[in-house]
Amino acid sequence: MVDLQIKSLTFLIVFYYLPPDNSYKFKMRKLFEEIEELSVKYEKVIAMGDANGWTGEENAVFGRSRSSKDTRVNVRGKAFLEESERAGVSIGNGCIEGDLCGEITYTCMANGKPGSSVIDLCLLSPAALALAEEFKVLDYPYSNHDPILLTISCPLPFPIQSKSLRQIFKFPSAPYEISTFKQALNEKLGEVNTNLNSNELSRVISNGVMEVAAEHKLLKMVGGNSNKPRWHDKDCASLKQEMTKSKRRFRRVKTHAVKASLRLEEFLVAKSTYLCVCDIKQREFMAKREERICNANPPQEFWHEVKSLS
Repeated sequence: MVDLQIKSLTFLIVFYYLPPDNSYKFKMRKLFEEIEELSVKYEKVIAMGDANGWTGEENAVFGRSRSSKDTRVNVRGKAFLEESERAGVSIGNGCIEGDLCGEITYTCMANGKPGSSVIDLCLLSPAALALAEEFKVLDYPYSNHDPILLTISCPLPFPIQSKSLRQIFKFPSAPYEISTFKQALNEKLGEVNTNLNSNELSRVISNGVMEVAAEHKLLKMVGGNSNKPRWHDKDCASLKQEMTKSKRRFRRVKTHAVKASLRLEEFLVAKSTYLCVCDIKQREFMAKREERICNANPPQEFWHEVKSLS
């Protein structure tokens, strides 16, 4: 669990896993009992994890309908729905901007046949759902489960300082937006104490502009670490691109018909090929590096190779 505080907002974030075995009902009830108990203290509750149950398009509470590309409901799913409703939390998949179709979160090849489902679920209390800005199912080829990403609308009280991330301020272009932004900025900076020294005054003005920009959603996070492993060459990049394309073709299919099954099988084959080639490339790269380290002479070459491992 994570207790996250931003300005006056406090969130309780829970990460869970419910195993598909005989302990499922016991662990599921324990999970929702804790959520219900903690909801007394925390109004904004978010729980994300692997539910291992098919919930279809049900649990459309708090006045929002829910869609899903997997409309099946099984015994574990029914029990999960009953407990989640009793605890006062709703499933966010398929009812938040960015995932209004209820995207598939799990794909696999079982007994030679392709399978897919929506079992990685995001649960939200009414107060947390009101702040939910976007929900996405991301691509991740190294697991049968795709990551789920929830974006909360919550202005930051200060600029983020990071070596890999930075904020870009985009000045509004529409006349009404410019007028609204200027008015908010005047109100914010009108409270500044002009008796401050130049450094303090600069910091207060800078923070004020960033706060107003965040409130008007004019800040965008950019950057991040995009470095690829040295063994990830053009062959890997090409296969990854084909895998991504095949997954997009599968996601464009709206129903679980024959076409959906064929598209899913096509994606799983492309994914398996990509991972197999990546494994071979990585092994070959490490073998060559090990050989260079063993044969390094003089010592400077040895330490150069060792340093390259970091």
